[in-house]
Amino acid sequence: MTIMVIACYRPKAGQEAALLALMPAHLPTLRAEGLVGDEPSLAGRASDGAIVEVFCWKSQAAIDAAHKNPVVTAMWEKYGAVCDYVSIGSVAGASDMFLHLAPLSLAPAIAARAPIGVDVEQGKSYFWCACGQSKAQPFCDGSHKGSAFTPVKWTAPESKKVFFCACKQTKGAPLCDGSHKGLGTGD
Repeated sequence: MTIMVIACYRPKAGQEAALLALMPAHLPTLRAEGLVGDEPSLAGRASDGAIVEVFCWKSQAAIDAAHKNPVVTAMWEKYGAVCDYVSIGSVAGASDMFLHLAPLSLAPAIAARAPIGVDVEQGKSYFWCACGQSKAQPFCDGSHKGSAFTPVKWTAPESKKVFFCACKQTKGAPLCDGSHKGLGTGD
């Protein structure tokens, strides 16, 4: 039986960006370990800065297995370094009839359904857009600010043409790994 949970994270001082950087991988990691289904999670920021996430475990057995899973516990240790897990009752507005949250996207926007070829220079660093919102694709223009995303720094090992991911689904960020082919169109 699927179990819906509400998880609340209060960023430690100066650690909100670090917490937000971890969050997009939370559900995909649990999914890769077979602990959650295909349902997306919902997340929002409360007025006191707490992050509230709602998602579904596959079962109580999946929850129990997560606490013994080394991949999951390693991920939770990273969370523990940047936030405190708190109860929903301690989140600002939780005692109101309706808890208001600012929506927080944990899935990047698909900027394009094919990679973008760029001639890069050896030793030069490039900042790849991870959120999909940049108008300067495939590179960051600051559009991620306030989101759960941060750009990925990549330094060219040699001068040549490389293909940066534009669908934002690659497992080899920032370079294309062919994930766009599973989106239905693209090269």
